[in-house]
Amino acid sequence: MIRIRIVALVAALWLMSQAAPALAQQQAQPAPATPPASAPASPPLMMQPVQPAQPGESSPQQEDIETLLKSYGFQVKHENGQRVVLVSLKQVLQLALERNLTLQSVRMGETVAQSGVAAAQGRFSPTLTNAASYQRNLVPTFSSSSGGFATFGGTNYWTLSSTFSKPTDTGIEYSLKYQETSERPLANTIATAGATPTGIVSGDTIDVSALTGSVKIPIGQDYGRDFNAIPLHRAEAGVTGSRLTTSQNALALLQNTASTYWDLVAAIENRRVQEDAVKLSQQLLKDNQQRLQAGVLSPFDVQVTETQLARDQQSLVAARAEVLRIEDLARAILDLQAIDFQVRPMDRPEVRGVDMNYPELLQKVYANSPDMKQLENQLRLNGLDLEEAQNKDRTNLDLNLFYTAQGVGGTPFKGVSGFSQTGLDSYGATLTWTVPLFDVQTPETIRQRLLQRQQLQLQLNSKKSDLNVTLQSVLRQLRVAKEQADTASVARKLAAEQLKNEIERFRVGESTSFQVAQSQQDAASAQVQEILARLAFERDYLQLLALTGDIYQQYDLPPPDSTQ
Repeated sequence: MIRIRIVALVAALWLMSQAAPALAQQQAQPAPATPPASAPASPPLMMQPVQPAQPGESSPQQEDIETLLKSYGFQVKHENGQRVVLVSLKQVLQLALERNLTLQSVRMGETVAQSGVAAAQGRFSPTLTNAASYQRNLVPTFSSSSGGFATFGGTNYWTLSSTFSKPTDTGIEYSLKYQETSERPLANTIATAGATPTGIVSGDTIDVSALTGSVKIPIGQDYGRDFNAIPLHRAEAGVTGSRLTTSQNALALLQNTASTYWDLVAAIENRRVQEDAVKLSQQLLKDNQQRLQAGVLSPFDVQVTETQLARDQQSLVAARAEVLRIEDLARAILDLQAIDFQVRPMDRPEVRGVDMNYPELLQKVYANSPDMKQLENQLRLNGLDLEEAQNKDRTNLDLNLFYTAQGVGGTPFKGVSGFSQTGLDSYGATLTWTVPLFDVQTPETIRQRLLQRQQLQLQLNSKKSDLNVTLQSVLRQLRVAKEQADTASVARKLAAEQLKNEIERFRVGESTSFQVAQSQQDAASAQVQEILARLAFERDYLQLLALTGDIYQQYDLPPPDSTQ
């Protein structure tokens, strides 16, 4: 009896030593980082925190959430007083695109960029400037020619003007100005020093109407439609960049959401395997206890079975905790943190056929890469900056032309009738040019823009190289994952058959409880390995879909551009 106890104690210690590393690894495993996000085409339905409902009860907020989930096509079941949401990967991805708060904030940047385009398009709108002024001037002359000590002379006049200006996309600016001036001469006299002025004497009112047309023509700098369209092109590039940023965030969100979905599938499958292992260990323990009472089995064999059951129960607890952790992560991604539902994925990992035409896939990767398009957009902006810098290096020469028709009358606006007379018209031309002395800034700015362009081109080539290598790696990993999944499937079938045979041998006395426990561990491990192999294929396939941009078509999702 003492020998049996010693053997049992040694066996138990050995089993605990085998279980400890796995438990420590599970406890030390870090939680995956929360993925980046993106924004919906329709306003999100915000969730308010809810208090957990008592068993068999439901809060009004939960009822609203259940209605929301059903509106997106989710199936909601009630099992044992608990709500269970059946979700497919397609539904989860659609919900993530519409509800993720980070993506929503990124999409708002597109609206801001669109307003920049509208502002740039309004640069050539005409303007109308109006002005009105009144002034009275009296200037002393201190002349005694008129018989007084000092004489003051001046004018009393008011002016009204209205100017219409219209810039054009070539850089030429036209303006038309109408001005009405009414002037009356004034005079006053002081007879002696310190005397009171005799009083203001005014003359006849003279009204002058003038109509002036002018043109400003830039001959060197700032001339041409291409140059004057730079602000608009820069604003359009800003919209493109904002949309590409949205596309980058949406793609990252889809990858993280799908990865979390498959993590949940793996955790649930692992929980199922552990539940089956616990059931089998309980059945074996029950059988062994009956055999012990019949005297055909030693206490050591029963203790080995009990130890195996404890290990399986421990693994089951850890598997259930992992499912809860991933469910919380999925709710956070979908902005459904408040719901108290169980999430049950409907999709299962599978190994499928993949197009391995490398040249076609590479061209598709290049065409659908947001990072490459972002670099190309930066090259476009650099070209606009270079054009602006080269414009500064041109001759700064401006030609101004004007013509003024005038008319004189005794009352306001009577002078308009004199516009047809040529004796009072004015015209002229002004040529202005600026010569920078010792200009160092302009050549250095051009040189800087050229260097930046070379830098962006190198980054673009580097990105192409990275995508090329990444595609090769993904295709290679898909081939390996398929082979591993096929091998794991065969190993799982063999392990299940081996466990069945070992149990039969144990029942007829040809095996031991330790051998049955070992076969049981091998069978459970083989099931888990097959699941992991299939999930590895799904993750590699997901990366290929993201690279080629086929993830939207694969899951019937709206492309990023269609959500604008």
